[in-house]
Amino acid sequence: MNLHAFAETHDVTNQPPSLDGTNLYRIDAPLQEWSRRFGAGWAQTRIDAYGALAGGR
Repeated sequence: MNLHAFAETHDVTNQPPSLDGTNLYRIDAPLQEWSRRFGAGWAQTRIDAYGALAGGR
């Protein structure tokens, strides 16, 4: 008797892809645009570093 067969109920296929290893700032075009538009361009390197940290890089 295989107990794992009883634990599996269904496959979950409606989940977004994992963002592990993704720089979250670099994939957020509106954040990049608004930070430039409203004078936060000086902070882009810091935000980029934080985006890498938040994405697990």
